[in-house]
Amino acid sequence: MISSSMLMLVNPHHYAKLCPMRTTITFDPDTQAAVEAFKRDAGVGVSAAVNALIRKALVAPESEPFVQTTANLGDMIDVSNVAEALEYLEGPQAR
Repeated sequence: MISSSMLMLVNPHHYAKLCPMRTTITFDPDTQAAVEAFKRDAGVGVSAAVNALIRKALVAPESEPFVQTTANLGDMIDVSNVAEALEYLEGPQAR
């Protein structure tokens, strides 16, 4: 018998109550330390700590807009004709 708390999405157009997702996660040492520290500080379990840390990471910090820096490279050389460009750079005697 299926209880109402175990209903699943049968058709993409008909949504039903979904049960919480359960999965196994392997934490790297640094993330495990962060989860343990959050658990200890907040007095919550692993699931609550992971959910809180994920929510915190999802909020993008305000950052300054990217600005491309440029520099004056001096005289520009037309390189559409390679032979002329080489002659200009290396001199006519380089041939």
